[in-house]
Amino acid sequence: MENFKDVFLFTISDAHLFGYIVAFLAALLETVFAVGLFLPGSTMILFLGVLAAQ
Repeated sequence: MENFKDVFLFTISDAHLFGYIVAFLAALLETVFAVGLFLPGSTMILFLGVLAAQ
């Protein structure tokens, strides 16, 4: 699991546009009924904000 975190942080830090795309898709998928029940977009955006602050 630690390896996944390192790879994910490396990807986000190198491709800033990728982070914006992930945040956009998380907010967009929140509106889809089936996906919004399992993973709210606001939770994903909060998670990405914490990663951006590091």
